[in-house]
Amino acid sequence: MKRKTRILALVSGLMAVAVMFIGCTVDAHDPAKTGQEQGGQDQTSKKNLIEVPGAHNLAVKFGVIGTEPGAETTKADVKKTLEKIHEYLENYPDAEGIKLGDYIELPELNVSGHPGDEGKIDGLSKAHVLVVGINSFKNPINGTDTASHLVFQFEDALVARTMGVEDTPYSYIGSEMQTYLRKKFVPALGNAGVTSDYLWAPRRAIAAQFNSESPTFIADDTVWLPTEREIFGDRSYSVNAAETTTNQARLEYYATAESRKKGLSATPTTFVKYWLASPAGPPATPDNVGACAVSEDGLATAALVFEVVIVDISFPVEPLGFAPAFCIK
Repeated sequence: MKRKTRILALVSGLMAVAVMFIGCTVDAHDPAKTGQEQGGQDQTSKKNLIEVPGAHNLAVKFGVIGTEPGAETTKADVKKTLEKIHEYLENYPDAEGIKLGDYIELPELNVSGHPGDEGKIDGLSKAHVLVVGINSFKNPINGTDTASHLVFQFEDALVARTMGVEDTPYSYIGSEMQTYLRKKFVPALGNAGVTSDYLWAPRRAIAAQFNSESPTFIADDTVWLPTEREIFGDRSYSVNAAETTTNQARLEYYATAESRKKGLSATPTTFVKYWLASPAGPPATPDNVGACAVSEDGLATAALVFEVVIVDISFPVEPLGFAPAFCIK
C-alpha cells in the first residue's frame, strides 16, 4: 500500500509539472521542427513563450492574451508583454524565440502636436510596432556592453509633418522633430502601455550636418528616427565620413525594398515617403540640403527641409510620414 501511494504521488507530481509547462515552449525557427531538428538545440527548454503556429503577436506568444477570435490587447497587456520580454531577454539574451517582424499591438495612441499641432495623432487604434532588430546596438556598435534588447519601429508611417528646422544647414539634432519625439511621443507611448520601465536609449552615431567629418553621438533618446544606414545598411545620400558601417547599427528586418515600404496610418495601403534622421551629404549645399528619406518604393532618397528659392522656383518644405523607433531591454 505504501509503495502504491508513492507511485501515485510521483505520477501526480509529474502531471503537475506537465500542466505548468503546457503551451510554454518556443518555436525559434520552424513550427514543424522541434528539439534537435532545429540547429541541435533543444527548443523544449525555452520557457515563457507559447507556441502558436503562425502567430506573431508577442502578447499571444507570451501568453498575455489568448488566441480566441476578437481577443484584443489592452494597455495593461502591452505593459505585461514588455515585462515578459524583459524577463525572457534576461534568460535568453540571443532572443532565439523572437522573430523579426513579430509585433506588439498598441490599443490606442494619442500624441499632442508640436508645434501648431503638427504631428497630432488622435485616437489611432491597433497600431503595430514591429521587431526590426535584435541586439542591434550591442558592443561594439554601442561602444559599451549592454543588456540584450529588441528594436521596435512602427509598421506604418504616422501622420505627415515637417522636420521643423529653420536654420541652415539642416541637423536632426535639436530639430523640432527630435524635440517632439522626446517631449510628446515618449509620454504618449507610456499612455499606450510602452512605459519607461523597459525603454532603453542606445548610443547612436549621426552626422551633425551635411559636411560633418566625424560622428556626433546621441545617447539619451529613447524614441528616435533611424538613420539611412540603420535602415539600408549602406549609404546613398548620408554623410559617409560621419555615418559608417562601423559606428552604426543595421536593423536587419529591412532587407528588401518591399520591407521598407510604409503607408500612412490613415491609408496604410498607399505607400508614402517617410523621414530618416540622417542629413543628406555632399554634393548638397548648406542652403538646400535636406534629410535622407525612404521613398514610396522603399528606396533611398532625400527630401528638402527648408523653403528655398532656386532660379525663382519655390521648393516648399516637404511634410513626410515618420515612423519612430525605440528599444526594449
